[in-house]
Amino acid sequence: MERVFLCDVDGVLADFLGAVLEGVHGKTGVAHSRQEVTQWSIADSIGVPKELIARIACEKGFCRELKVLPGARELVDMLRKYGEVYFVTSPFWSSQYWMYERNHWLWREFEADSNEIVHTSAKHLIRGDMLIDDKPSTVEMWAMSQPVTDPPVPPAVLWYQLYNQGFVQDPRLNVVTARSWEDVETIIRRMP
Repeated sequence: MERVFLCDVDGVLADFLGAVLEGVHGKTGVAHSRQEVTQWSIADSIGVPKELIARIACEKGFCRELKVLPGARELVDMLRKYGEVYFVTSPFWSSQYWMYERNHWLWREFEADSNEIVHTSAKHLIRGDMLIDDKPSTVEMWAMSQPVTDPPVPPAVLWYQLYNQGFVQDPRLNVVTARSWEDVETIIRRMP
């Protein structure tokens, strides 16, 4: 049986942060750098209303035009070498365009079939052999929801970003941090 890898999109494969910062600059005239975003909330990090971030992300074309992050194609290619890849992505429910554009983006950039895309914020309900995500609370919830097994539960991989560097790992959970696709491959090779 092939392994099943669950891969988040924004912050792992797609440059959501860069697009939001460009949108904020366009709407306010104030430029912000990635280095300013040191916590999960972009709005809190750069001092703008959360509604502005939501408005930008919900605009027609926003999701469709996201740039692919460096190393993302290599990550997906490597995961496919070891098993099946499912793109597990949180939708912006307030956007009428988000899910359609996300599906199209994943097909265009990664040749993802619609059966390989799961739109949900409840990622902890999705079973797999590994989850790769940049949101610490998502990674923790997924790790806590995995059945206790011998060998140990599947690893939850926190994809390193400046905004999640303050994450304090619960030593009881099988959570590891990766900074590159090579790190993820090392983790996979160590899996039983």
